[in-house]
Amino acid sequence: MVSEGRGQRAEGRGQRAEGRGQRMEDRSLSTSYSSKYSVYLIGNRKQPLEYCCMENTKNDLKKAVVGLLEKYAVEVQQQWDLAEEMPCEDSEGCAFVLVPAWRVRDICPNSTKVVPLFAWRKQRRFVELKKIVENRTITPVLMARFACLAAGDSLSLSNILYREFDLLEWITGQSISRMYATSAPRAMNAVVRLDDGSIASIEVATTLPSGTPIEDRHELIARRGMASDRVVDTQCRQESIYVWLKDRRASFTDVDNELYGLDEEQVALVRSAYDALSDTESHQQLRRRHEYLTSLVDAAMQSDRDRRRVVMKGASVA
Repeated sequence: MVSEGRGQRAEGRGQRAEGRGQRMEDRSLSTSYSSKYSVYLIGNRKQPLEYCCMENTKNDLKKAVVGLLEKYAVEVQQQWDLAEEMPCEDSEGCAFVLVPAWRVRDICPNSTKVVPLFAWRKQRRFVELKKIVENRTITPVLMARFACLAAGDSLSLSNILYREFDLLEWITGQSISRMYATSAPRAMNAVVRLDDGSIASIEVATTLPSGTPIEDRHELIARRGMASDRVVDTQCRQESIYVWLKDRRASFTDVDNELYGLDEEQVALVRSAYDALSDTESHQQLRRRHEYLTSLVDAAMQSDRDRRRVVMKGASVA
């Protein structure tokens, strides 16, 4: 009797497993984890399983922004567009165009309807660093060490410096008062002093291979403790899932509980676009901040050309 009961239970498990297998067989396309690319698992009984990657496009990001606006019942009266990597001519007829702040010079250098987005301020690691400073978890901050490397076909040294200058002032709550910068082919180092007397070293480079994601690290050193946006002793960012494809390796990490299928930078861009659309009165302030940061980048380039220190005037941390 016991043996017969076990056999019936085993038969039941087999039938359930067969049912699950049939459902998986009928499903020819199922979404999985995603990042810059949306990943799909394709296959059935006659075709081996394999992964294919479909790159997220500008329209996907705009749809994500629209989804947030609809979810939280935010009405935007004027026509708008999101320009991540395209000429502003494609956005004719819009009242304003949302552009990643560090790409404004590349995409829309002379447009008066551009709204620069400081998307990196939405990334969790930078938000937490700012909280550590504001809550005086480490205090006083004496030195900052920032480093950022990117592929030269996607960003320039000026782009990266722009981002790092904004992060430095936004995280520390201090303005850059003077700087000295020097460069080599595809690399630059800037040593700056902030209003409170602390110093910072900023290293940027465009030496990574084409298609490589940004590798960066931001450290704060204080009299009492230190903080970093990367796990201690790691040389590069860690991902949740790694997939080995036929010709390369892909990695995926979902970082937002509402915006699935976007990588960290894309989530931050969508969030900052949503904020800008929710508060159109902030657009002028964002433009002023952009002009100020542009002047900082120009000062760094001037320091490199003249081989001398530059003293800043009219610093702002808005």
